Amino acid sequence: MNSKNGSKRLNVLLTRARKKIDFFSSVKSSDFKLSSNESINLLRQFLLQIEHNSSIEQTVFPLGLTPKMKANQLIFERIQENIQDAEELITLVGVLENRGWKIEFR
Repeated sequence: MNSKNGSKRLNVLLTRARKKIDFFSSVKSSDFKLSSNESINLLRQFLLQIEHNSSIEQTVFPLGLTPKMKANQLIFERIQENIQDAEELITLVGVLENRGWKIEFR
Protein backbone atom coordinates (compact mmCIF):
# COMPACT_ATOMS: atom_id res chain seq x y z
CA MET A 1 0.00 0.00 0.00
CA ASN A 2 2.90 2.33 0.47
CA SER A 3 3.92 1.94 -3.17
CA LYS A 4 2.95 4.28 -6.01
CA ASN A 5 -0.39 2.67 -6.92
CA GLY A 6 -1.28 1.49 -3.43
CA SER A 7 -4.70 3.15 -3.48
CA LYS A 8 -5.62 1.19 -6.61
CA ARG A 9 -4.68 -2.06 -4.89
CA LEU A 10 -6.81 -1.13 -1.90
CA ASN A 11 -9.71 -0.30 -4.24
CA VAL A 12 -9.45 -3.72 -5.92
CA LEU A 13 -9.24 -5.45 -2.55
CA LEU A 14 -12.39 -3.80 -1.21
CA THR A 15 -14.60 -3.60 -4.30
CA ARG A 16 -14.18 -6.93 -6.08
CA ALA A 17 -15.96 -9.13 -3.57
CA ARG A 18 -18.91 -10.89 -5.20
CA LYS A 19 -20.69 -12.05 -2.08
CA LYS A 20 -19.18 -10.63 1.09
CA ILE A 21 -16.05 -9.39 2.77
CA ASP A 22 -14.96 -10.89 6.08
CA PHE A 23 -12.64 -8.28 7.50
CA PHE A 24 -10.41 -8.98 10.48
CA SER A 25 -8.08 -6.35 11.82
CA SER A 26 -5.71 -5.93 14.71
CA VAL A 27 -5.65 -2.16 14.20
CA LYS A 28 -8.21 0.60 14.58
CA SER A 29 -8.76 3.70 12.49
CA SER A 30 -7.31 5.77 15.33
CA ASP A 31 -3.99 3.95 14.86
CA PHE A 32 -3.55 5.85 11.58
CA LYS A 33 -2.98 9.59 11.56
CA LEU A 34 -3.70 11.83 8.60
CA SER A 35 -0.94 11.31 6.10
CA SER A 36 0.27 12.54 2.74
CA ASN A 37 -0.08 8.90 1.63
CA GLU A 38 -3.51 8.57 -0.01
CA SER A 39 -3.61 4.80 0.52
CA ILE A 40 -3.15 5.11 4.28
CA ASN A 41 -5.88 7.76 4.44
CA LEU A 42 -8.27 5.52 2.47
CA LEU A 43 -7.55 2.57 4.75
CA ARG A 44 -8.14 4.77 7.80
CA GLN A 45 -11.49 5.94 6.36
CA PHE A 46 -12.50 2.35 5.57
CA LEU A 47 -11.70 1.22 9.11
CA LEU A 48 -13.60 4.19 10.50
CA GLN A 49 -16.66 3.31 8.45
CA ILE A 50 -16.55 -0.32 9.60
CA GLU A 51 -16.25 0.74 13.23
CA HIS A 52 -19.31 2.96 12.96
CA ASN A 53 -21.41 0.71 10.70
CA SER A 54 -20.80 -2.73 12.12
CA SER A 55 -24.47 -3.75 11.92
CA ILE A 56 -26.19 -4.84 8.72
CA GLU A 57 -29.40 -3.22 9.94
CA GLN A 58 -27.76 0.12 9.17
CA THR A 59 -27.67 -0.70 5.44
CA VAL A 60 -29.46 1.96 3.40
CA PHE A 61 -31.39 0.95 0.29
CA PRO A 62 -32.35 3.27 -2.58
CA LEU A 63 -35.83 4.49 -3.46
CA GLY A 64 -37.03 4.45 0.14
CA LEU A 65 -36.96 0.66 0.31
CA THR A 66 -36.84 -0.96 3.74
CA PRO A 67 -36.73 -4.73 3.27
CA LYS A 68 -36.77 -7.20 6.10
CA MET A 69 -33.45 -9.01 6.42
CA LYS A 70 -32.85 -12.64 7.33
CA ALA A 71 -29.26 -13.85 7.00
CA ASN A 72 -28.45 -13.09 3.35
CA GLN A 73 -32.09 -12.77 2.28
CA LEU A 74 -34.00 -9.55 1.59
CA ILE A 75 -37.78 -9.67 1.83
CA PHE A 76 -39.61 -6.87 0.03
CA GLU A 77 -43.28 -6.26 0.76
CA ARG A 78 -45.39 -4.22 -1.67
CA ILE A 79 -42.30 -3.12 -3.61
CA GLN A 80 -44.57 -1.82 -6.39
CA GLU A 81 -45.36 1.16 -4.16
CA ASN A 82 -41.74 2.31 -4.43
CA ILE A 83 -40.70 0.96 -7.83
CA GLN A 84 -43.18 1.19 -10.68
CA ASP A 85 -40.70 0.97 -13.57
CA ALA A 86 -39.84 -2.62 -14.54
CA GLU A 87 -36.33 -1.66 -15.68
CA GLU A 88 -35.56 -0.11 -12.27
CA LEU A 89 -36.74 -3.29 -10.56
CA ILE A 90 -34.64 -5.52 -12.84
CA THR A 91 -31.57 -3.34 -12.22
CA LEU A 92 -32.10 -3.36 -8.45
CA VAL A 93 -32.55 -7.13 -8.31
CA GLY A 94 -29.47 -7.68 -10.50
CA VAL A 95 -27.28 -5.46 -8.32
CA LEU A 96 -28.48 -7.03 -5.07
CA GLU A 97 -28.08 -10.59 -6.36
CA ASN A 98 -24.56 -9.79 -7.60
CA ARG A 99 -23.77 -8.70 -4.05
CA GLY A 100 -24.90 -12.06 -2.68
CA TRP A 101 -28.44 -11.27 -1.53
CA LYS A 102 -31.32 -13.66 -2.11
CA ILE A 103 -34.45 -11.67 -2.98
CA GLU A 104 -38.04 -12.50 -2.01
CA PHE A 105 -41.17 -10.53 -2.88
CA ARG A 106 -44.42 -10.66 -0.93
